[in-house]
Amino acid sequence: MQNMTRGNGKMTLTFDNTIYANLIAEVAPKIIETEEEYDRALLLAEQLTFAKNRI
Repeated sequence: MQNMTRGNGKMTLTFDNTIYANLIAEVAPKIIETEEEYDRALLLAEQLTFAKNRI
């Protein structure tokens, strides 16, 4: 999802809006109310954090 590009000698963080929209549609942000929801959110966060080809 994110990418680093050079512009004017500085690094600028950019991301693909389509990929981000798909991620948000798949995993809509919401308040975690149960331990099961917490476990599911933690698993997803770990998968995204440690993915070999991070989106």
